Order: sequence, then C-alpha cells, then structure tokens
Amino acid sequence: MKFLSAIFVFAAAGMLSLSAATLAFRGGEILAAQLSTARPSINGEDRFAYPNDLDRKIYAALTVRMTPGRALSVYDYSLEAFGRPSPCVAIRAGSGSFQAGKWEYANPDAQSNYTLLFVLDGRQVGLQKVENLTLKANFPPPERAEQQVPFVNLGSRPFPTTVPADGIMQARQ
Repeated sequence: MKFLSAIFVFAAAGMLSLSAATLAFRGGEILAAQLSTARPSINGEDRFAYPNDLDRKIYAALTVRMTPGRALSVYDYSLEAFGRPSPCVAIRAGSGSFQAGKWEYANPDAQSNYTLLFVLDGRQVGLQKVENLTLKANFPPPERAEQQVPFVNLGSRPFPTTVPADGIMQARQ
C-alpha cells in the first residue's frame, strides 16, 4: 500500500508519467520519437543513396499515424540537429522491417503506424536522455513547417517493433 501511495505522489508531482501521449504534427500524430545507437535492419538499403560521413551514428525513429487522405514519403520530412539536416533514409509500416526501397505510402491506413528512420551525428546527438530535435516538412506550405520534437534516448537498446495506439511521447522539455 505504501508503494502505491508513493507512485501516486510521484505522478501527481509530475515526476512519473502514467499516461501515454501523442504529439500533433503536420501529417497526423506522432506516437513515439526515439534515438538508438543500435543499427536497425533496413531492407534494400543502398549505402551510396545518402551521404554518410559520420564517424559515430545514432538512429532516430519517428513513429506516426497519418491523417486520412495524407500521403507519407521518405522525402516529406527531415530532422535537424545543430544546424545539420538529416534526410529520412527508410520507412516501415507497422512492425515490419524498415524498407529503403519503399519511398511512399500513397494512401496510408489511418489505423496503422508508420516509422520514419533518420541517421544523425552521434557526436552531437544522443548525449541527453531526451533530445529536442527539429522536424522539418520539406515541402510547402511553410506554416507548421518546423516543429520541436522530444526524442527519448534508448541508448544501445533497439527500437521497439510496436508502439501503443495511444502513443508514448514524452512531454517537451
């Protein structure tokens, strides 16, 4: 009983989050934003498709649910950290593998999750438990083209293959 009381005290003080969350973005809802040094499996990867001059890499996964009628492409968004934009290198639908050759979901299912994968400079990103990175929409209209997104650092743990439908987003710091 004392343990449960302590949990409620921490939750009320804002020290422990007991509820899940999402974050609205231009294309729908962000369910999870995570960083990991564990290299995910990418099917059909072309190692020459994107510049890769990073000595130390960290991967960023942005799991989203799209608004009905919106398309999703690897070209739609980039992540910016410390003035350096990073393109999306692959997408996965649901809990499947990341697909480098699948560049667009023209009519994404509004009930399904899609995860965008980015490769960032691990010398600058991933030093904090939560990193605020800038999600940039690469195409007009410019309103809501940039948005700060808090990414949770998983360290060397791999990205989860599933994310709850009600999201696991952290509060902005």
